[in-house]
Amino acid sequence: MYSARVVCVILAGTVLAALAGCGAGADQRPPAVAVRTCSVVGYGGLAADYRRRALILGPLALGNLRTYRSETPLPGKVGDRYGAYEVIAIVNAGTRPTLSLPRSEWASVGLLYDPGKFRDDGAYRIRDLDQVVHFRACRSPSFNHGVSQFDGGFVVTRPQCVRFSVTVSGGRTYYYGEFPAAAKCPHA
Repeated sequence: MYSARVVCVILAGTVLAALAGCGAGADQRPPAVAVRTCSVVGYGGLAADYRRRALILGPLALGNLRTYRSETPLPGKVGDRYGAYEVIAIVNAGTRPTLSLPRSEWASVGLLYDPGKFRDDGAYRIRDLDQVVHFRACRSPSFNHGVSQFDGGFVVTRPQCVRFSVTVSGGRTYYYGEFPAAAKCPHA
């Protein structure tokens, strides 16, 4: 059912999630949470083969995430602000997945899916971003070929393998994912 890579990523993610809360002096602040609903959704514009380039995690596909390589530099920096990896979230009709960063990523990675946080200059500070995003897809399978599109992405301040998880309502974890942000991922 799952490839060896998926199983390894799931196991590694489980270990990382367990370790993230263990350190003394760990960041105890609550995560910043964004909610994207059907009322603020994009549509159209998906390439016919978008699934080939997307990382698919249960009902959520993260567009172009499989195309990033460790050799590709970070999106850029202006002062204390950083550019974003543009990663459209494509969510199956009627589903409610949650994208989360483990606490260990909070100092160097932020999620940018709240349209109220989008900036014209494309430069962001991690402290202004979210660690959790709840997606609420449109219910109708006839809307936009059965998917809701949410623009946004990840902001990363240093070269690293970015790790995250996707859960659905009820807390069932579908998958632990990762992508290389100017650094190799051990499971790639």
